[in-house]
Amino acid sequence: MRWHIPKEHKIETVSAKELDQINHWINARPMKTLNWQSPRKVFQQFAVFG
Repeated sequence: MRWHIPKEHKIETVSAKELDQINHWINARPMKTLNWQSPRKVFQQFAVFG
């Protein structure tokens, strides 16, 4: 979250909608440590549904 909200900014003042948007962006963003896959995609590959 701090990638988008500077430490000087109180996180309590950020709306739930903005936090959801940031969360979506973080989870959809490909990451080098995940072999350029998104966290969401990696989770879906390893999650057991049902």
